[in-house]
Amino acid sequence: MNKNRILAAALLLLSACAYKLPEALVLKIFDKHSFRQHDPEKLRALIREKGLAGLKQEDRYAEVVRARRGAKMSTVKPPPSAGVLVSERGGEYFLLRVFKKSPAEAAGLKDGDKVLAVNSAPAGSPEFLKALSGPQDFKFRVSRPSRRGAEELEAEVKGGEFYLPPIFGFYEPETKTAFLRIGLFFAKSASLAAEGLASLEKRGARNLVLDLRGNQGGSPDEAADLLALLADKDGPVLGVASRHEGYTVTYTAPGKGRFAGLRAVVLTDGATAMAAEVAAAALRETAEARVAGGKTAGNVSVVKTFSLGEGRGLNVTVARLVSPSGLDLEGAGLQPDAPVAVPAAPAWSALPASALFNDGAWLKALELIRSAEAPPRR
Repeated sequence: MNKNRILAAALLLLSACAYKLPEALVLKIFDKHSFRQHDPEKLRALIREKGLAGLKQEDRYAEVVRARRGAKMSTVKPPPSAGVLVSERGGEYFLLRVFKKSPAEAAGLKDGDKVLAVNSAPAGSPEFLKALSGPQDFKFRVSRPSRRGAEELEAEVKGGEFYLPPIFGFYEPETKTAFLRIGLFFAKSASLAAEGLASLEKRGARNLVLDLRGNQGGSPDEAADLLALLADKDGPVLGVASRHEGYTVTYTAPGKGRFAGLRAVVLTDGATAMAAEVAAAALRETAEARVAGGKTAGNVSVVKTFSLGEGRGLNVTVARLVSPSGLDLEGAGLQPDAPVAVPAAPAWSALPASALFNDGAWLKALELIRSAEAPPRR
């Protein structure tokens, strides 16, 4: 960011802070829309004494905003990927997922291929592991079953303009586990997830690892549709709570969900927010899911902007997303059942082929699944 942009941002912030709030209009907005009841006399005193800072004492999300025309969002692309995930089972290495339209698929690699070597380094050697974690150009030597027995193939993979889809999954055969990553609850995301789960269930999935790390929420409707697919029975799966009927919503499952039989583990981190963190809490309550990873963001407030005139608006919390039991995670977040140290980098910002080797939350999820399936000690 150059000096002019820094100066402009500073001036905008100062103008917002110095702006004199229209007291009567602010009181009306809080009375008709605020999530919780506020004492109007206290609000009036805070506005007169401290302005916007006073409002923030009552609503942490209260903010005066101005319409900005022509503003451009800067985007940062993650490093390009070969589009392949390698897993280890019993000392052998396999291609767990080869993504469609990726350089790995273009090179002829397929899900389930047994990896014999990478860049001439034999599978399992230090050089092999280093190669998978390094630049995204590989020369794979793999073994694949055929009618004449196993055949060996070589494939040169060039890392290119391939980036992860917001929803993807794969099947881990050793533990009969479906992995489903949802980066955001957007339109039709629940139906896409359902299609993926149906496919993975056909392959033999009996367990589910639902990865909500880095998921900032999105549509509560879509989150509720996904929760209904996993619910053990009919009843509430997610709520929007407010003292105003117009903002209050209770989402319900009509009956036992299509995928209720899957034993679930949900992965979370500090960037799991809004509908995503409530979904994790809901699955714990309605589907006996375990939660692994990091504590969630503790940001479940629904904020709307109301006009103050003169091109300005006031952000106010109008509702909060809650779990079926009414659990309010605002400011507290959801504590995982199985805490895991979370890396600083956003989840799945890039895709090295060795991503799953060092993914503590994924490994912890498999550990939870294995322990749940183990027979009790006598």
